[in-house]
Amino acid sequence: MITAAVTAAMIGSGVRIVSAQSTDLEMMLVQTSDTGPEAHEPLISLSVESSYTAPGRVKSKNSEYGDSDISKLNISLDSRVHLNEKWFIPLDLRLNNLYLSSQSGAPVPDAIHTLSIGAGLGYRPTERLTLMAKVTPTLYKLNVVDSHDIGLSYGLMAKYKYDYSPSLKILSGLMYSPGSSFNLLPVVGVDWDINDRFNLQLMFPMPRLTYTPNKLWKFHVGAELNEVMFRTGNSFGSDTSLSRYNDTLGSYSEIKAGAGLSYQISRSISAGLDAGYSINRQITYTNINERVDLGSAPYVGIGLRMSF
Repeated sequence: MITAAVTAAMIGSGVRIVSAQSTDLEMMLVQTSDTGPEAHEPLISLSVESSYTAPGRVKSKNSEYGDSDISKLNISLDSRVHLNEKWFIPLDLRLNNLYLSSQSGAPVPDAIHTLSIGAGLGYRPTERLTLMAKVTPTLYKLNVVDSHDIGLSYGLMAKYKYDYSPSLKILSGLMYSPGSSFNLLPVVGVDWDINDRFNLQLMFPMPRLTYTPNKLWKFHVGAELNEVMFRTGNSFGSDTSLSRYNDTLGSYSEIKAGAGLSYQISRSISAGLDAGYSINRQITYTNINERVDLGSAPYVGIGLRMSF
């Protein structure tokens, strides 16, 4: 998939993944960028990504169910509304669509659809320091929605430019998402412009090395952690003869390692291609303490970003 750290605000590209907590952290990094209202930043940025992960063996406890692949189509909108030179409001919307080839009897949903809307408040007291707090409600399913189908995640982010070198930024933050496999997910590390062509981001959960030979092309290698939370349907477990899986909270998570490139088509449009290996793929049903392993497999993804 087009990986989460490849974004216009972080490394100048325009492509990113839009799923789960790693995206919450990445969106916060985007929205604590150094641009101010005088920089004529885009009012809205739209990202569309699609990816395919090859089949992997489905296992649950001591049972095996065959292979399952996964396709994704994700859409995100993000913006930053400036109140004045110091205060701003970060806004974002994410629609996640995952399509899995489930096996007969396996506790794997055919599809996962979620919608998240994030908002917060940011403060930039100096040119070197940016602070932001954010809350993100998420609809865990998009058909029949009850109150327990809405989850909340919270985030705090600080971004500081090191005095010694304007090319070195120190980042720290924390996402809290009750019910997630990663209730507390930190982001710590540095963003270092080694020179005018190489950028190194040593941070969890998105380490990345990017090479920029010119204004049009970017190449990267790195890794990322992704997670998307959802809730199963009322009859999901009954359909697989496992009633305990009915209407239960779950999360799909994976770690991706790979390489990719992006091309700046115009000032407001960029496209990207990414490929690598998806490991530690699993679905965790937190309420009933059950886990389904989906196996490791190669993936490929494409993405498009437009700014208005």
